Amino acid sequence: MKNLEVSETIRKMGHEIKTPLSVIVNDLTYLKSILPEGECERAIRNAQEIKDIINRYVEKSKLDGSS
Repeated sequence: MKNLEVSETIRKMGHEIKTPLSVIVNDLTYLKSILPEGECERAIRNAQEIKDIINRYVEKSKLDGSS
């Protein structure tokens, strides 16, 4: 039961973090279109990397929670 609770908490936290992070990535993508080249690429890469890490933890928690 404990693993299921932990897995559910990770999934909820992942959603709560990914939603605003997606907004940030979208805003950075827009800014990239109006700012000089190279101004937003690093921030976009870093935000995407954070989203990827969160996705991996959420996927792992789904697997752990189902066992």
